[in-house]
Amino acid sequence: MNISLTKEEMVMLLRMVNIGNWVMFADLDDLNSDPEAVAHRRVLQKLFTAAYKSDMHDIVCFEPSLGEYFETGAFENDYLVYLQEHDTKQIMEEVPDRLAVRDLIEQVGEDAFDSMDELERGIKLEQMAFSYEKEFEQHGLDRMHLLNVNKSKQGNID
Repeated sequence: MNISLTKEEMVMLLRMVNIGNWVMFADLDDLNSDPEAVAHRRVLQKLFTAAYKSDMHDIVCFEPSLGEYFETGAFENDYLVYLQEHDTKQIMEEVPDRLAVRDLIEQVGEDAFDSMDELERGIKLEQMAFSYEKEFEQHGLDRMHLLNVNKSKQGNID
């Protein structure tokens, strides 16, 4: 199969593939132990080889000692921006929901929370999450602090 891409399209494709690869395998300690990760790396090597042979050396470089192609640091920074933006957005969407659950459980107790009517629980959680969303929109995470932390334990993770 042959696909004809412009250099701009190849950059977009490599960006998408690298982002997908990162999402799927960034948490693996040993990429070589996961057959799917190995298969994905083989495909990525084919794309890197094509890019390198098309003189896209600002995107891809070759490491002779390893016999493999890699994205350049500049290109990695290019696509990591998208991942960081995504992660930030996910956090800002997820944290209010988790805090609302925590707060409601603290208010009513875990048993009452579990047995609460789904509609009632949903309405309460939505209201509580909205308060956090408003706070984060206005102040980001600047005003988030741990309270009631023993000063001698600050900075230590138990």
